[in-house]
Amino acid sequence: MSYEHHGHARIDKRSPEYQCWLDLKQRCMNQDSQAFAYYGGRGIVVCDRWRDSFAAFLSDMGSRPAGMTLDRIDNDGNYEPGNCRWATRADQVANRGRSRTVVLNGQCLPLKTACQRLGLNHKTVAGRIDRGWPVERALTPSLWLNPKPTRRTA
Repeated sequence: MSYEHHGHARIDKRSPEYQCWLDLKQRCMNQDSQAFAYYGGRGIVVCDRWRDSFAAFLSDMGSRPAGMTLDRIDNDGNYEPGNCRWATRADQVANRGRSRTVVLNGQCLPLKTACQRLGLNHKTVAGRIDRGWPVERALTPSLWLNPKPTRRTA
């Protein structure tokens, strides 16, 4: 691999963006990488524009906001403009391939995000779905409200 002079580094250190670019190439292109099976081994590739040019990657992605890391929007998609974003760790966890997604108001969302928006307990809703409830019904407030019993007066 040839070294590219990009001028985007701190004194004696690689910039976070440059390290991210190197890492994504390793995951997709280096069969000796521990992560290769989950990326390159699954057919995930780095687009031609980014593969050979850190400057192009930086131009498309911009500087990494504090606390964010690179995330692929479609986990089965490639590393390319339009499928990558800077995201928080929580966003990435919600975007994992095994995360359950639901449609809420025409938008596909991770179940946890939908529950947060509706003010529902995630574990309660997940349990409802696991027991076979239709998603629409599982995303409604409890149908079995238990009001406090009233005292009868004689």
